[in-house]
Amino acid sequence: MINFCFFILTVFSFILKLNSIKSNNISGINYLNLRKLNFFTSSKSNKKNLVIGSIINYSWSKIELYFISLIKAGFHDCDFVLFVGGISNETVKKIESCGVITYKISKKIFRLKTTINNFRWKLYEDFLKENKNKYNMVFTADVRDTIFQKDIFQYYDSSKSFLGVFLEDGSMRSKANRIWVQKFCNESEYKKIENEAVICSGTLIGTVDKFLEFSHDLWDILKDKKRVVDQGGANYLIYCKKLFNDCLIIKDNHYFVMTIGMTDIKNVFLDKDDNILNFDGQIAAVVHQYDRKHNIVDKLRIKFNDSFIFTKNNNKEKDNVIKIEKKAKYIFLFIVQISVIMICFFCYIARKKRKKSQKIFKKVKLKVYKKKIKTKKFKLISNYSMIPQE
Repeated sequence: MINFCFFILTVFSFILKLNSIKSNNISGINYLNLRKLNFFTSSKSNKKNLVIGSIINYSWSKIELYFISLIKAGFHDCDFVLFVGGISNETVKKIESCGVITYKISKKIFRLKTTINNFRWKLYEDFLKENKNKYNMVFTADVRDTIFQKDIFQYYDSSKSFLGVFLEDGSMRSKANRIWVQKFCNESEYKKIENEAVICSGTLIGTVDKFLEFSHDLWDILKDKKRVVDQGGANYLIYCKKLFNDCLIIKDNHYFVMTIGMTDIKNVFLDKDDNILNFDGQIAAVVHQYDRKHNIVDKLRIKFNDSFIFTKNNNKEKDNVIKIEKKAKYIFLFIVQISVIMICFFCYIARKKRKKSQKIFKKVKLKVYKKKIKTKKFKLISNYSMIPQE
């Protein structure tokens, strides 16, 4: 009986656990002025697209806009992958509640004495080597200062391999960019590219093959250098090494991606729904470095608040609880019925055995009784025979 009850309880707990789990990569450089371009139509493919990123040592409040805007942007047939390190379990749960797949970053990054901005290209390379057959196009952006407003992949045709990089306002002659690039090239090489526009390493898009190739080449020149910035390496590969001659360089803040850190605030506009508009007055798909414009940060925080996520999750949890309670009720009644039947069965067996034992006991008792009578008679006769006769 004990074993049977234990078995029923084990099955019951397994059913509840199963329910909760269900409820758990032209010759020359192309500068594109997007005002002259039409929207591309993404080619039909059975493969998904991928948004990939990485963070280390951040709290939820610093990165929540990235993930909440990711949900609202309306991506289709897309996976979201994030490499994480040094963040709390609670933050990881919130990230995963937004439909993001997380991977823990190995502690070897600290032994390499490099930054996550550099090491991420190694992470992306390794991930895409294993999963390149699953994906069509890949987009990456810095997590802390990026928001999504539309599906970025809808503007690109993946029928041909491509790599797309985005420019930011500013000059290659600026102190920071000059120092970053000169970590990879000599003075004469720098002089050849000093008039070029700055490529931002914080955003990148391409087909899996080109994205994987870029990640490999960039990490190859970053891994042996300390205190370097990946943006210097990206500009060096494209402008000096010319490894990606067919690279699409998006020239300004029109259409797809806006990088507004160095953009005059007078040129940054919001519509009535607090969507950030590009220079053509249309909603930008991705906005990078929004946090440097303090007058719009508060509006974005109100727009991309996390209350609806957790309300939605709470409603799901409540529905799951109700379903579990119903299942538990029926399972409990089933267990009670089975238990009653088993108890009755065991009582019947016990009663039958008892009657049988009683019969045996009566027979044994009768034999003992008869034996006692015989012994008493023998004693009487023996005693009688010992009496002396007169």
